[in-house]
Amino acid sequence: MLSNFSSSATCPKWQKFLKRVLPNIQDRQTLMEFIGYCFLPSHDYESFLYLYGKSGANGKSVIMDVIKSFFGKENTSSLDLQDFEGHKLQVLENKIINIGSEVDSKGLNKGQMSKLKALTATKDDISIDPKNKDPRTLESQHQPKLIFSGNNKPSPNGMDDGVFRRMLLLTFDSEIKDNEKIRGLSDRFEDEKAGILSLALKHLENLISKGAFTKSDNLLANIEEYKDQTNPIRKYVSDCLSKDDSIIIPKDFLYAHYKEYTEEKGNKPLSQAKFFSRLKDEMKSIEDLGQQRINVPNIPKDRPRFVKGAYCNSHDVFSFTYDKEEIQTKTINYDFDTKQIIIKEDTK
Repeated sequence: MLSNFSSSATCPKWQKFLKRVLPNIQDRQTLMEFIGYCFLPSHDYESFLYLYGKSGANGKSVIMDVIKSFFGKENTSSLDLQDFEGHKLQVLENKIINIGSEVDSKGLNKGQMSKLKALTATKDDISIDPKNKDPRTLESQHQPKLIFSGNNKPSPNGMDDGVFRRMLLLTFDSEIKDNEKIRGLSDRFEDEKAGILSLALKHLENLISKGAFTKSDNLLANIEEYKDQTNPIRKYVSDCLSKDDSIIIPKDFLYAHYKEYTEEKGNKPLSQAKFFSRLKDEMKSIEDLGQQRINVPNIPKDRPRFVKGAYCNSHDVFSFTYDKEEIQTKTINYDFDTKQIIIKEDTK
């Protein structure tokens, strides 16, 4: 790919540029590790790169142009995430890298998400079905490395932990102002390609030595925030609940608390049935211990339902403006000092 490659070559202009657009040193390491990874025929590290920045002038396109320049148009495809299905996948054949730039705000469907995970897996072959031709298999060692870029992140709808685990999300927050822009910047690095390649291969050695990509605290925090957008129950649990296997709490109370929290965030709450189903998925303590229906003394006709394994954090419940009379006459009060449920007689 480079006839004049030298392992001692340097790339000071490239490194200065990266410091401008990716100030975090670990994020720069992640980028260079992935560029090196593109030269590795295997998919042992099961990852794809996503360059995200709200501004259109933040260096993402320059980075993609430089990566493309190593492999050439004949070895590069440009399939976008939302096109990862059906006969469109045939464009990935005989390609080393795929760079997509358009992001569908609707998110990924299950088929697209499944293909994305398969294309970044160590040994998963995928089936492609070209138009008017027999289906065939694209073996894992012949699948391209995947890079995506966008001013928006894909909608979290349809994304799961398998996708998040594979995603190397690099955020470009530094907008390059008009008076700082250099026209044809990608071409300015042409004389440093040997140095950029040398740097990428050194980072590839580090990747192989460590056995995993570098992930900065910033990258991990952005992934966690992204997960919260995917699963609003996850955010409610992290903000408002704590695990405790010895605690029981009434379902009506807990759902009313969740509903107000969600509406205050400007979101539409799930139905009660869906809320508890998702809650059990998110909090294994509740799922493992199950729901309990308990007889309440002095209220023989009222057998409120409880869940066990969690309690509402006191600072949230103290500011909670639920209908206290309605909740109390149905169920109970909550003792914050002992984290215990205090059963009240129905005085209504």
